[in-house]
Amino acid sequence: MGTFVYDADCGLCTRLVNFCKPRTTASFATTWDTQVDLNSTALWVEQGEEYVEHEAIAQLLLHMKKPWPLLGQLIRLLPYPARAFYRWVARNRPTTCRQAPGRSER
Repeated sequence: MGTFVYDADCGLCTRLVNFCKPRTTASFATTWDTQVDLNSTALWVEQGEEYVEHEAIAQLLLHMKKPWPLLGQLIRLLPYPARAFYRWVARNRPTTCRQAPGRSER
């Protein structure tokens, strides 16, 4: 089973993780030894493979209870709109991803 690595200061990321935790056996982490900038992207790590951005989200969804793997498959089938949407959200983080309650501002 893989590990989903996310920015705990990102409100949207934290809400996604809180939603997913009871629906998957995946692990979750806020730090990881990687070249990936974890302040700007999600990361999925499994068996030495790293998936970033929308691919990380797709992998997480694929490892959840039904019906969520269907959405993961859809993201994999339509990578261009999924990537564009992911990057739009990341670019607009100050307005789209309010800070998680109790977290300090960067």
